[in-house]
Amino acid sequence: VEIIVSEVKSPSSFFLQLASPSSVECLSMLSVELNEAMSSCNATTCTIDVGRICAAKFSDDSWYRARVIEASSTRYLVYFVDFGNTDFVSCDRVALCPERFSQPAQAIECCLDGIKPLSGQWTPQSTALLKELTSDKILLAEVVSNDTLPSVDLVGTSSTVDVNLAAELVAKGHAAVVTPCTLDDSKSLPSKTQNLLPVGKPIAVMKKLTHSLAIPPATLSIENFNVVVVHVQSLGEVYLQVYDTKAIEEALDMMNKITSYCSQAEGFVTDPTPGDLCLAEYQEEWFRARLKEQVGTSEYKVTFFDYGNTETVSSTAMKPFPPQFLSAPEQVIRCALFGVSPQEVIEPTVSATNCMKTVLTSDGYSCHVISRHPLLVDLKPLSNPSCVSVRNELIHSGIMAHIEPMSLKVDSLSTDSAVVLVTEVHSPADFWLQCCDADGVLQFKKLSEELGIFCENSAAVDVSTLVLGKLCCARFSDGMWYRARVVDFRGVQEVEVFFVDYGNSFWTTPSELCPIKGSFVAFPCMAIHCCLVEFEEAHEFKREVVNSFRGLVENRHLVARKVSTTGVFKSVVELVDTSSAEDVYIHTLL
Repeated sequence: VEIIVSEVKSPSSFFLQLASPSSVECLSMLSVELNEAMSSCNATTCTIDVGRICAAKFSDDSWYRARVIEASSTRYLVYFVDFGNTDFVSCDRVALCPERFSQPAQAIECCLDGIKPLSGQWTPQSTALLKELTSDKILLAEVVSNDTLPSVDLVGTSSTVDVNLAAELVAKGHAAVVTPCTLDDSKSLPSKTQNLLPVGKPIAVMKKLTHSLAIPPATLSIENFNVVVVHVQSLGEVYLQVYDTKAIEEALDMMNKITSYCSQAEGFVTDPTPGDLCLAEYQEEWFRARLKEQVGTSEYKVTFFDYGNTETVSSTAMKPFPPQFLSAPEQVIRCALFGVSPQEVIEPTVSATNCMKTVLTSDGYSCHVISRHPLLVDLKPLSNPSCVSVRNELIHSGIMAHIEPMSLKVDSLSTDSAVVLVTEVHSPADFWLQCCDADGVLQFKKLSEELGIFCENSAAVDVSTLVLGKLCCARFSDGMWYRARVVDFRGVQEVEVFFVDYGNSFWTTPSELCPIKGSFVAFPCMAIHCCLVEFEEAHEFKREVVNSFRGLVENRHLVARKVSTTGVFKSVVELVDTSSAEDVYIHTLL
């Protein structure tokens, strides 16, 4: 199984956490909900007995589940049951833990199998090497025996050659080999309800979690809504926030909580690495951010993912990211205006960007979605009905070409079951499928035949009309023609198109594109963007997981049921293989 080592006392006593998406999500949500529950609780005035579970506030000012080891009149020695460490905590930072947080402990104490110390006890150097081998890594663990402590083999797979940690300790002169135990395949990691011994500090693991977990994306499921424009990077990179009473109240509430937390939290981010979440100060206010890169001795570029802008801040303007701010979705939606020229996509000009910023003078806009993939929009000021749209203003200013967008309806899934065919797989959280109802398939086949005949007798598209989001017909590598939308440019003679009926993208040349006529646009696009149920929060997958998913779903008819929506127009679906005597739910196999 995949694990994270959360704390190391020695090679004979260290703590691990399961690193499966469901386990990581469980710990994340437990932390979020516990901190929300404790935000309205005060420290207890009564003595908490030794051995009892409590909630203790660590040095990062977040609450964690803990067990009391020792008690005095001024402080407690507590063991953090989900991380495997102990710490002294003052009485005013300890409280009774609400009964509903009775889930099994997340930290499992283990020892490395097959080795022993060279001289009767482990040296500091041995422990330091194990810490180095396990720090910030996801490892593979195999249980060899399950006596007083689980005895495990740990293997690092992040390099080109797998590294057995016990063998590495022996090879570097920090351990001796003992007779290995016989592997019993029936044994597994023990129940996490066992009493565990204390060591470590939870902040190190919380850093791993906030690096590996994605903030939930902003969700968009309607094509007409009101927005505010919060950042313009270029005509092809615009950031919006939904503009309604509920969204405004939620954003203000989170801002107030972040401000309150940062005014009281002590300390700053230590040893930051790219990808880490943090709270960063910008223009005397604090916001959620993700570290992008280090640009100086004590300066870092961070992206404020609720607004879209990237700024340089000092290390003293970055605080650790507490778990209570993990669950709120991103507040910003990235999009582009329809009709952006290839030049502005490849190398945006300052003049065009500044012109757009000048046009954007309203406090709010009506937003109409022209294309879902890529997300292309048109904006109309709510306060100025006489303004047709922002795009028209830019056309009149000579910044954009006057090319009318063509709307294309998208096929949809209902909560009822439908027979589908998966056409493109990026991961279990990012794939495309088609509905396979008989009438739709026949109509689509007829459309494809007519499209091919039309394209073979048509001239290539006029290069001057190629803009971001343009609908066209494109010839694929199989020589066949398909409906497509322009999604990117790489020089004048290289165009990336997205095949709207299949979900895949393809780089080609303008000579392999031809205009599309209106009758070919009336039929809805077939490809539906999806995420497998229970994988909504996952954002990184090993190659073998993707390949396994691809093998389970490609080239076969499945039954799909829409469960919810996540991200921008992405359906969360349940996929079932009904080809055998017993139905197989794909997400359970992964």
